[in-house]
Amino acid sequence: MNLISVFGNQRTVTDLTPNDFRKLRAKLAKTRGAIALRTALQRVRSIFKFAFDAGLILAPIRFGQAFAKPKLEMVRRAKEAHKSEHGLRMFESADLRKILAEAKQPLKAMVLLAANCAFGQTDLANLPTRSVDLDAGWLDFVRVKTAVPRRIPLWPETVAAIREWLPMRPKAKVSADSKLLYLTVRGAPWVTVSNLGTTKDAIGQGFLRLIRRIDLKRSRRGFYALRNGFETVGGEILDQVAVDSIMGHVPQGMSAAYRERIGDDRLRRVVGFVHGWLWPDGTDGDVSGPKSSSPKISNSVEVTTNSDDEAPALKLFAG
Repeated sequence: MNLISVFGNQRTVTDLTPNDFRKLRAKLAKTRGAIALRTALQRVRSIFKFAFDAGLILAPIRFGQAFAKPKLEMVRRAKEAHKSEHGLRMFESADLRKILAEAKQPLKAMVLLAANCAFGQTDLANLPTRSVDLDAGWLDFVRVKTAVPRRIPLWPETVAAIREWLPMRPKAKVSADSKLLYLTVRGAPWVTVSNLGTTKDAIGQGFLRLIRRIDLKRSRRGFYALRNGFETVGGEILDQVAVDSIMGHVPQGMSAAYRERIGDDRLRRVVGFVHGWLWPDGTDGDVSGPKSSSPKISNSVEVTTNSDDEAPALKLFAG
C-alpha cells in the first residue's frame, strides 16, 4: 500500500500520530489476513526506522499500541487454517510434470532451474550466463537476497532446457544486461524494480497465467512455491546442511562458523533425491534438447546416518 494514499502527499512526518497509524492498520486489515498484515505492518515500521537511522527525521516515530502486529500464535493459526482449506503451499510431482509439459521457453527452463536449484524469480532474473557450466553440469551463484554462495549440481533435463533456450535468447537492450541468462523479448531483465520501489515480476506473471490455464492455481501458490517444494522434499534426505546450502539460507549456529565447505557428493544426493521424486519412473517428462552426460539418478534410495558428526549416507540401487 502507498502511504501517501492514506496520509496524503502534503502531510509532514512529524505530524503523524498514533491515531493516524491506527487508521492505517484498520485499512490494511480490510484486505489482508494475519500473515500478510504482519508483513505489511513491519514494512511500514521499517520505512520510518530507515528515515530515523538516515537522519531524515530527528526522532523515532510513535506508532501507538493499536499499530501492533498480529501475534505469532494468530499467524500460526491463520497458516494452519489456510493449509486446511487450500492444501500445501507446494506443487506435487504430478502437478510439476504437468507444468513442464505445458511450459514454453524460457519459462520451461526457469521452472526446471527453480525445481532443481530452489531458485526464486529474483535469482533467475539476475543469473549471469557465466554462473552456469553446462558442460560440467554445475551452477555457482550467490543468492541475491542473502548473499550466500550456492553451488548446485544440475539435472540433465535442466541442462538440456537451458541449451534449448540459449539460441532463442534476445539481445540485451542495455549492455549491462548482456551478461544475464534470461532476457525478455524486449531484451530487458525479467524482474525489475522502479525508482519508487515497485517490483515488476514478469516471471511470476507468466507462471500464473500458465497454472491458471491448466487449472493448477491455488491461493498463495505461485512460482515461489517451487522453493517450498524443494525444501520439503529435499529435507527428506536428512542432510539439512546441504539443503540449506542449495536454498541459499544464511548458515546458523556455532557449527556454521567452523564449516569451511560442503562436499559435492552431499549436494548431489539432495538434488538427486528431488529428481527421483519428480520423475519416479526415471523419465524426464519429454524435456526436449540434447541430454548431458550426467548419470541417471535412481529413485530407489536408502538414507542412513552413521553418527552425529557424519553426513547422511545415500545408497543408490539399480532400478
